[in-house]
Amino acid sequence: MKPLSNNPGHGVLFRVRDKQSEKGPDLKGGLNLDGVEYELAVWERESKRRQPYFSISIALPRDQVANAERPADDADIPFGNEPASRVDDDALRRQANQSFADASKRRW
Repeated sequence: MKPLSNNPGHGVLFRVRDKQSEKGPDLKGGLNLDGVEYELAVWERESKRRQPYFSISIALPRDQVANAERPADDADIPFGNEPASRVDDDALRRQANQSFADASKRRW
């Protein structure tokens, strides 16, 4: 796909002249952020109070989505993967029971 804007931090929008569906966007275009080109879709809407506003969608182009890096698996997350032996179930249970007992004593 040919980029719609060459300058990082800039984008373009064009009115859609031949909407295929009533639910389709009213404006389409592109946005370049840090050298990555994104697709923009914009719908002109009206609030319940009859105030006009824009609803905006931003996404990687479809041809880039297939080539995008996969998210890190759980092993790469720097927390939450401690061995189960390090968790003191009895201490957690005592703490939960105490919290429940304290909450039961309160009068709402």
